[in-house]
Amino acid sequence: MALCAMASDLTTSQKLADAIPREVAAETAPDVEPMLPPGMLPLVERADSLIAASDLQGAAATLRQAIDIEPLSPAAAMLWSNLGVIRQQLGDPQGALAAVDSAAMIVPGSTTLGLARARALMALNRKQDAIDQYTVLAQRDSTLTEPHFYLGMIAFRDGDMDRAQSHFERLRALAPADESTHLAWASLYTARGLHRDAAREYRLLVDCAPEEEYLSGLTENLIALDELSEALETVNSAIQRYPDVADLYLLRAIINKRLYLYDDARADARQAVALGASPAAVNATLNSF
Repeated sequence: MALCAMASDLTTSQKLADAIPREVAAETAPDVEPMLPPGMLPLVERADSLIAASDLQGAAATLRQAIDIEPLSPAAAMLWSNLGVIRQQLGDPQGALAAVDSAAMIVPGSTTLGLARARALMALNRKQDAIDQYTVLAQRDSTLTEPHFYLGMIAFRDGDMDRAQSHFERLRALAPADESTHLAWASLYTARGLHRDAAREYRLLVDCAPEEEYLSGLTENLIALDELSEALETVNSAIQRYPDVADLYLLRAIINKRLYLYDDARADARQAVALGASPAAVNATLNSF
């Protein structure tokens, strides 16, 4: 699209695709939650308290102690799964994968564990293994939405827009109002230059969750549509929420330049550089408008 000279050299939609896996709210336990043996319960309660106190390392160690009480039980599989989520949050996708695989050995065929395994593979940049995992899950359960979101986003990142659209169409059929559906279509519409359609999807996303990337995406598409008043209002709202994001000031500099507010544009450009944007990229972007 016309805004490809952003400071990061990527449009917001491309950044979203490159950032996958996004955090996904999902069940972390195996498909059937078992009763905890009495010896495990105090340790699990302690792990919950440590998580509430943001001591994830302590929670992981405590869950490991609980697992060792009955390591082959269904309850242990649930705790392995929970441990995998914690290892992922600690930035240890290899540990997360090992934990999920340990759970799957106890409860084979779990869809929940299969999804967790796919996310861990994505975090390890094992793209083909993740594709294979998500494909198996989609074939096993035609009602799952997550595989179609990620398979579509992988195709999007790879530039295969037709394959991405195929997955996104399935996603829309399954969950038309879901945040991931709007994100998928916002990304695809932006990449195809369908800015009015993209703006519609981003407005829905912003209404759902005013996250920085959604506000940025809406602003970019509004600039492309030359709807500068709404674009300025949107980016001002974004800066109020996220005052330390360089790209937001660059977007506002673009709008201000288009509105002939050159002093304001220069001030925003300086702020973008101060927050880490490349001066060369900022100059290139502003000179293109």
